[in-house]
Amino acid sequence: MSRFLLSLGCLLTLACPVIAAPTITTFDPPGSTGTYANSINVAGEISGYFTDGRDFAHGFVRAADGTITVIDVPGAVMDDGDGTIATGVNDKGVIVGYYTSRNHYTHGFLRAADGTITTFAPVLDVFPTCINNAGLIAGASTIQPNQNKSTNDGFLRNANGGIIRFAYAS
Repeated sequence: MSRFLLSLGCLLTLACPVIAAPTITTFDPPGSTGTYANSINVAGEISGYFTDGRDFAHGFVRAADGTITVIDVPGAVMDDGDGTIATGVNDKGVIVGYYTSRNHYTHGFLRAADGTITTFAPVLDVFPTCINNAGLIAGASTIQPNQNKSTNDGFLRNANGGIIRFAYAS
């Protein structure tokens, strides 16, 4: 009987792993007055954005070792609340987000793991929200067919840059 209990105790120990208590790590990019983390990948890289003392938005990626890289899309307007917003990071370190252009429209961007930035704007305003490991980007878009009405649609962008827009059919 004691061998059975010993064996049962060993099985229970193997079946119930010890779960470590979670830890919380706080961080702020230098010069930040507000930090907003939007996405994390399996490597522990975090994408998001922060605002500075002038209320300009800057995207960032925080590596698992704590290194923070600021992302400012070239040509992004630095205006009240405008700038660059990183919204997603996939497991390959590719970051997606949006930025405000000089005409005050919102365009999408894709930042490769090597830092190369590609911008896209299939319609008036785009708000990419996430990217998967195959490079498929999903988000929302707005078009304004006339001055009195705008419509909101979704979009998918494939890794080759092709875009499919879709709308809610009522």
